Amino acid sequence: MPLRNCTLKDIALKCGVSSALVSSVLNGKTGTMKCSAAKRELILKTAGEMDYHPNILARSIKKSQVPIVGVFLKRSAGQPPHVLGRSVSAYLGTMTSVLNPMDHEVLFVPYNNVGEQYERMKSLIARGLLGGIITNIDFQDNLRICELLQSSRLPYLVLGKPALPGTHCIYSSDKVLEELCAQRAAEKGCSRCISVEPGGEGGLIFRAMPFPENHIWAAPALPIQEIAESLDDTLIVFMGCVLVEKLYALGLRPRHYVCVDPADDMEKLAGLHDTFFLQRTSVIENYLRTVFAPWLLNDSEPDKNSAATVTNELNFIFKARYDS
Repeated sequence: MPLRNCTLKDIALKCGVSSALVSSVLNGKTGTMKCSAAKRELILKTAGEMDYHPNILARSIKKSQVPIVGVFLKRSAGQPPHVLGRSVSAYLGTMTSVLNPMDHEVLFVPYNNVGEQYERMKSLIARGLLGGIITNIDFQDNLRICELLQSSRLPYLVLGKPALPGTHCIYSSDKVLEELCAQRAAEKGCSRCISVEPGGEGGLIFRAMPFPENHIWAAPALPIQEIAESLDDTLIVFMGCVLVEKLYALGLRPRHYVCVDPADDMEKLAGLHDTFFLQRTSVIENYLRTVFAPWLLNDSEPDKNSAATVTNELNFIFKARYDS
């Protein structure tokens, strides 16, 4: 027989009173309702014996204070659905550590594309199941997501650079990395830098550095033929060691390269001469504690002019010739 939570009606039937009276007694708000001391004691004793617990979600929805923050993060291209990437795991770990002590739970909502992101977000908002939203975005297609967030009147935070002005967001600048790579390219006699990142269906995306607006997603993709023709005069910048094997599979073996943020992929580094180790800062955690959390608890939106954007300048440590 499946377990069922005890309800107000169950207690009322056992005590021979109305559900409204039981609710008033358990909430300490009998008001004008007549209830003797003996009856009150009976209701409280019965509730304890029946192991009654209030439906927190139902109560929260009624009060428009839902203790659930939806975290919408895009799945990595070509990665199995059951595998979480390093960045997703890091985000979830940081958010739960900040939000759980405030009695807020994190609902992880993975999505594959902007259409799915929009529909799932819109549905959860319409059903009143979210008290706040944190989401990353597609750099080139995020206007409707930002419009939905602003119209929802829920506390929210965008991870990325949005198209809609006045959107509360945090995004990283690649300016420091660009300067480091340009310096290494000059030392090696290369005329340009090309970044390599994961693409759809297990492919690769090549982008010229420096990036427009110091942001990698703002750079258009380059055809592989162009990369192959000028490979000897190019510094290839791997965004993760796992891409090395994919590049080799395409028949591309660059003479000059560096690897950014190898993290758990150290075994892929054999033969790579230069590495930039990314030093992650706590800017997201700080923003959650100082801006998002007060907004979540007090239902007062922060000033758009002073708190709309936080630019995170990532820091890197360079290590020449990694020995595996």
